[in-house]
Amino acid sequence: MKAVDVLKGPYFPEYGDFDTAGALTFLTRDYVEENTLEVAGGSFNTQRYLALLSPTRDALKTFIAFEVYRNDGPFEQPNGYLRFNLFAKATTNLAEDMKLSVWRPTTGRVARLGTGPLTRDPRRPDRPLRIDRSQRGRPHAADQSERRLQLERDRRQRLTAHAYASHYSLSLFNDFTLFLNDPEHGDMINQRDRRVVAGFDTQYEIKTAPLGSR
Repeated sequence: MKAVDVLKGPYFPEYGDFDTAGALTFLTRDYVEENTLEVAGGSFNTQRYLALLSPTRDALKTFIAFEVYRNDGPFEQPNGYLRFNLFAKATTNLAEDMKLSVWRPTTGRVARLGTGPLTRDPRRPDRPLRIDRSQRGRPHAADQSERRLQLERDRRQRLTAHAYASHYSLSLFNDFTLFLNDPEHGDMINQRDRRVVAGFDTQYEIKTAPLGSR
């Protein structure tokens, strides 16, 4: 991350109807000076692997960031939490005063590698807690693609065009009431969520110095 702009309050119409408490603007890097590989670990089998790469740094600047995170949690049965994050960006100058950036983050790819949470069969309360293998789900995914075209006439004028599209999917099987309504098969439900969001916006900035002020 190169910089983060924090805007507080619902006073910025360019961020739409959902800008009620504030907004965050993330300015990502165009490239890294040196390729980096980082490995870290901790308690509860916590593992984190991070790679920052820039295959090209000249006329075409590229930036790739990849992260893998795993954690079992403080449980008798390992939770097996696994997350993948991928970010790819390419930047080039179409002209002396025109810059084009294309990036695609793939975030929140989460999978439960464990075999399920611990539950107790209400039909046999004398038995110890067991793993409920019926509760499962497909990893959810959030993919986003963005393109930004920036035209600067000079330091006082800037035109920016921004297009984006996002896809989100989730599928989970839950038996949250156990065997309350169906003592034989359990009360399984399938939670599914699909979202597609797309948009386009432009901004034109003019910086002036009224009455010679700075």
